[in-house]
Amino acid sequence: MTSITITHMSQNRLSYCRLCSAYNLSKLFDTYDFSLKINSNKFTYEKCSSCESVQIRNVPCNLKKYYPENYDPYNAKNENIVNNKIFQSRLKILKKYKNIKNILEIGSGNGAFAIMAKKKGFDINCVEINDRFNKNLKKNNIKVVNKRIEDLNTSDFKSKFDCIVAFHLIEHVDINSFIKIINRLSKKKSIVFIITPNIESLSFKIFKRFWFHIDAPRHINLPSKKIFNKLMNTSGFSKQREIQISYDNFMSNKYGWDVSGYYMYKYFNNKFYSRISKIAGIIMPFIELFINISAQISVIYQKK
Repeated sequence: MTSITITHMSQNRLSYCRLCSAYNLSKLFDTYDFSLKINSNKFTYEKCSSCESVQIRNVPCNLKKYYPENYDPYNAKNENIVNNKIFQSRLKILKKYKNIKNILEIGSGNGAFAIMAKKKGFDINCVEINDRFNKNLKKNNIKVVNKRIEDLNTSDFKSKFDCIVAFHLIEHVDINSFIKIINRLSKKKSIVFIITPNIESLSFKIFKRFWFHIDAPRHINLPSKKIFNKLMNTSGFSKQREIQISYDNFMSNKYGWDVSGYYMYKYFNNKFYSRISKIAGIIMPFIELFINISAQISVIYQKK
């Protein structure tokens, strides 16, 4: 999991979908910050019946406070064997594209993926709004731009990029703004590698407001595959490949089962939910992989 670049959005409720602009939003559920427990505020999520995306009704005006230094992507202590294997699986995918000479990672967090990519021979630049980690990136001779997505310009970099990666980023930001920026910063025929939670997954349908990957209120937009593919295609990016079976996807599935059950246990004060989800978590992550309903979407696009 990588970090985010927070975008500032209105706290007022929109009457239309932020992704497809249809006036077809309806309440899906209320949920809480089960992960960090910043406060006990309730957050309402809505679903668009036109594009099937899920989004938070009101983006908190003080969203920044929900990203403390112990937020998982910022926590350098979380760099362990599992995370290293996840990063290696992502690099293995990128190595199949022989024309990649330079990479831009948007939302590099503590910089662990970028540093690994650098050691594997990739020329990588980063965008990370949390300046705390930029010193570590610079020590590894990695150029890092400390800006919000909306403020990025081609002049911030020496050249456009053969590849742009955004791992668990787009759910945190205004997706239309993100697509405009990557269009501006990418070369013709460039590769864009996106990973984001999959609201079409089996674990989301079962756990709903307790789903680990909802991560309220940090996840403000959870696009359906349909609308995200449409937005990318309209902006000049064609879908090349959806990665179905990978170590990365498997671990995302497993977290979806294990942690979601734990949230239910804590909320209802009943260990049954944690126990049953752990049992299901032994086999269900494999099933989700093989029938392609993983807890995350991992997809490669190419600029036309």
